[in-house]
Amino acid sequence: MENTAPFSDHVEELKKRSLACLAVFSLLSALSWFISDKVLSLASRPVGQLVFFAPAEAFLAKFKISLLVGAVLSSPVFLYNFWRYVSPALLEKERVYGWLLPASYVLMLLGMAFGFFLVWPVGIRFLLSFQGENLKAMMSIGEYLGFLFYFLIAFGVVFQMPLAILFLSLTGIVSANFLAAQRKYAILIIFILAAVLTPGPDVFSQLMLASPMILFFEAGIIISRMAERGRAG
Repeated sequence: MENTAPFSDHVEELKKRSLACLAVFSLLSALSWFISDKVLSLASRPVGQLVFFAPAEAFLAKFKISLLVGAVLSSPVFLYNFWRYVSPALLEKERVYGWLLPASYVLMLLGMAFGFFLVWPVGIRFLLSFQGENLKAMMSIGEYLGFLFYFLIAFGVVFQMPLAILFLSLTGIVSANFLAAQRKYAILIIFILAAVLTPGPDVFSQLMLASPMILFFEAGIIISRMAERGRAG
């Protein structure tokens, strides 16, 4: 049934949902401040003690940790409100894609966990291996966390590949045969991305990122074939 609500009603609903999301994010970020030391201890474990060079650097680092944890914890609320806002305007056949949002969130968490626990320690140890008698590492908390946050977000985005391929296949933008034909180019791009996203130039950490990306690509081809057979049936 077509949604005939006035435009002002849509604006009011958007405002209410946005304020609700902002309130949840603010609350969870504030509560995350109390565990920021533990998160920082876990984050700095691969390198040991961190230092800060500006009076406010340590405070800002803990503040950024609180915001990041708050954002991760409140993401389901954002996704839920986003879907409740846009779904009335979608067709029935388009609403079946709603499950992609929670699946994307789960894959984001898996990607960040995979990057932090398996790839990050190896890559950062490699970078620190360049220390010598006349060259000692003194890790700034701001620079370290900025590098780590970028790294984790990159892994979270990379783990969205299966869903992206599935969505493109379901909407008919690409086909399984097209993906299979582009396999060699996709693998080349994957290794280039792995070299850019991993913290060190060592082959092991690059393989740790490239391997799941290749598996995701192959899984995407299989899922695309299944989706095409489902549409044909």
